[in-house]
Amino acid sequence: GPLGSMSNAKKQQNPVIEITLKTINNLKVNSPPLFTEVIKAANKYQQQAQALSQAGLVLADTLTRLTIHNGGDFGEGFKKLADAIKDLENRRDDVAKVLLNEFITPNKQAIEDDQKAIATFEKNYKKDRDQMRQDILKLEAKTRKAGKKTTPEVLKQQITELNDKIKESEQLNANKLRDVVLMERRKHATFLSQFNQFLEKEIELSADTMSKFSTNLNTHRDLINSQSQLPLEMESMISKQERTLVQIQPQGDTGSDAYRISYA
Repeated sequence: GPLGSMSNAKKQQNPVIEITLKTINNLKVNSPPLFTEVIKAANKYQQQAQALSQAGLVLADTLTRLTIHNGGDFGEGFKKLADAIKDLENRRDDVAKVLLNEFITPNKQAIEDDQKAIATFEKNYKKDRDQMRQDILKLEAKTRKAGKKTTPEVLKQQITELNDKIKESEQLNANKLRDVVLMERRKHATFLSQFNQFLEKEIELSADTMSKFSTNLNTHRDLINSQSQLPLEMESMISKQERTLVQIQPQGDTGSDAYRISYA
């Protein structure tokens, strides 16, 4: 009869329930190890970025030392280059800190929190479904009983109650699917949002790097092109230098002892 076919339909896996269980499993079992691997990789990257920043600061300090015995325009060029590297490496260290504080640390915590949240969701989902299943089984039994022993009106009322409960069950399944899929989507969105904070800082650093080093390149090209010229102040000093003649002669003119030394 129709009740028999309804029981058969119930045995087939409901696609709504199937996707709900699959999403729960992804959040509980499949995703966490993958997110943990991402955090590990980000941690390694962050440590390397900090190490690179430290190495860059040492390079900047070493370049600055070139100015000890080298003044003038080239000395100024060395200083500007060292300052640009120092500034950018300090910024790189800031970027690495954003990666740690805004992405790595909150995500480590999120993995734990999400595990608890999905475990709670699964427990409540199972409890609600079990309760709904029991309610439907009771109503099915009552409907069978009414079919055998009572008036058509009572039977009709029981069928209506049963149908309402089945609709309620379908609504519950739909709501739970919506909830868990949105839970997963929010997790992914939060993850990307946290990573974006790091990317934005990285983009700012890249733009500054381009700008600062482009300026340095132009300065360097000007200096390289001036390698065959003396600096202006030196050229000026040489051109002002006057050729002078200094005569040295003894007191009085004593014939053969007389001499004259000219020194230019």
